[in-house]
Amino acid sequence: MTELRRAIVYVRVSSDAKGHGRSVAEQKAECRMICEREGWRVAMVIEDNDLSASRYARKARPGYERLWEVLRPNDVLVVWEASRAQRDLEAYVQLRNLCHDRSVLLSYSGQTYDLSKGNDRFTTALDALLAERASDEMSARTLRALSANAAAGRAHGKIPYGYKAVRDPVTGRIVQRARDDAEAKVIREIVERLLGGESLYRIAADLTERSVPTPGKSTKWHGSHISKMMRRATYAGLRSHNGEIIGPGRWEALITEQEYRRLTAILEAPERLTHRGPEPAHLLSGIAECGVCGGPMRRLKGHGYPAYTCDAKGRHVSRSVKHLDEYVTGAVLAVLQDPRLIAAMNDERAENEHLDTARALRIRLEEFYIAASEGDITAAALGHIESRLLPQIEEAEQRGRQVFINPMVTKVAGPGAQESWTGLSLIEQRDLVRSIVRVTVLKQPTRFFDKACVVLEWRV
Repeated sequence: MTELRRAIVYVRVSSDAKGHGRSVAEQKAECRMICEREGWRVAMVIEDNDLSASRYARKARPGYERLWEVLRPNDVLVVWEASRAQRDLEAYVQLRNLCHDRSVLLSYSGQTYDLSKGNDRFTTALDALLAERASDEMSARTLRALSANAAAGRAHGKIPYGYKAVRDPVTGRIVQRARDDAEAKVIREIVERLLGGESLYRIAADLTERSVPTPGKSTKWHGSHISKMMRRATYAGLRSHNGEIIGPGRWEALITEQEYRRLTAILEAPERLTHRGPEPAHLLSGIAECGVCGGPMRRLKGHGYPAYTCDAKGRHVSRSVKHLDEYVTGAVLAVLQDPRLIAAMNDERAENEHLDTARALRIRLEEFYIAASEGDITAAALGHIESRLLPQIEEAEQRGRQVFINPMVTKVAGPGAQESWTGLSLIEQRDLVRSIVRVTVLKQPTRFFDKACVVLEWRV
């Protein structure tokens, strides 16, 4: 008895708010019907949900990429229609070569193609061109709508915490977002506390204890949720698309643009404000690093004396908690009282220069969006312009973040650093240490504490 040909079914659906596309379930059902009709054995169904296949897509398609791993010689790849596999001619060529090299048949729209045959290669290539053209036209329509919104500064997406919907009295449609005074007050409090040097953990715990309403259904505030929320450019009155700021919005800002940039610097730098979970018991636990493997060092339980030890098997390095804490604390306080650091904190010119550069580039990009919406430049030309301007904007903003000094440092630095340090909680002390120094512990030749075997790399 002849063995049934093995079929690999690939289904994909991209975002479709209007519900015009075929769902994954519908595609699976039709593909299975074709396999049953042709006498193919369905060995695997691979899907990508809510992912685009066009050359404008920004997200990878893990299911599609998996085809290169699972397709075997003499298999048949079954998709609902040509555009489910790709809307990009270059991607089609890669898939065609895969099927040709492995003697895999390609089936879509009820037809089966053998890509070792010239006529089938021509037909499938033509279908790929048509799919790419449809993608280009769809992208142009989307671009016109987004550009028109950007030009007008109109909001899009869900109403964020801190705002409320303003509806048309006749149609009931949302026409604008306005400040929600109660929630906006919470946003302002979070901003001021973060810029004042408080940790996400402490802010979240305090809001929860005071029963302040959360943005979602949870009754508790979480540091990770606050971090994600406060990275939204919306609060600075800025409109973004696909994670990129593209211009000012037509709604009231709750924070200034400079405050937003400073928040981003704090929240996106892992060494600055990263505490999560229960309160730690030791200053350098998880902060000090092993000089052998680079892993974190933590307080070792069951040891003869309190010691930080490398997490790795074999415990490469260990050091007295008391001696290491005292040495690092002394070094940190010396830096915090350094007049050069205090002078740098009082100079905002460098930060403002970089932010002004980023702002000018965004205005320039917005002008191109408007030109594209009016048909003066093509979608392809705009894509090329974006590819050049967006990295420049990101670089300028990154430079602005680099010269910004963590507010916890500005809170403590100065002649009274010793007293200020004593008044901090352990979490705040840890955040401060993490923000200004990297601590690496090397092996030492004797059992006695040796400062030369502790490397301090300053971040300020």
